[in-house]
Amino acid sequence: MAKEVQNSRSGEMKKTAEDLDEFLSKVRTGTRVSNEEILGFAKLFNDELTLDNISRPRLVNMCKYMGISPFGTNAYLRYMLRKRLKWIKDDDKLIQAEGVESLSEAELREDCRERGMLGLVSVEEMRQQLCDWLDLSLNHSVPSSLLILSRAFMVSRKLKPEEAVQATLSSLPDEVVDTVGITSLPSEDSVSERRRKLEI
Repeated sequence: MAKEVQNSRSGEMKKTAEDLDEFLSKVRTGTRVSNEEILGFAKLFNDELTLDNISRPRLVNMCKYMGISPFGTNAYLRYMLRKRLKWIKDDDKLIQAEGVESLSEAELREDCRERGMLGLVSVEEMRQQLCDWLDLSLNHSVPSSLLILSRAFMVSRKLKPEEAVQATLSSLPDEVVDTVGITSLPSEDSVSERRRKLEI
């Protein structure tokens, strides 16, 4: 990554817009990246930025996938998705507090379905998927919108959760990436940062 990357007070690496561009270039070309890099950059794509910048077809598909009626304006679909994602995040906290083991099979199936985990057969598989989701959602602060989008990659291919998030990041439209780069990250060069902000 960039030579000027510094440690913040929390001990996390500070990332720049150039680092994000370099990371996404690696991901899109299939170059190996570490789980730490995947999880570090995934945090930047918060639900607001992701939902505000994805196209209508993706909004509609995401609504269908989550069992939300896909009819209405883009603003309405975004509102419904935000509402559902907030509910899921609150539910994640409750499940983690009570423990995944305390859920009955019916509750487990319902919780998995609400998070887009389809096609799970065994109780053990559902528990593992839900534990992986909770770990990424609560312990690694991966936004729920990315986790939902990543489920499509986990269904179509047998990927590890981090690999599914990586595949999701690589498939995000350039508008989402550009917005994150401008709103969430500083640039190493203040002139290029101002120029990028003017372009958007």
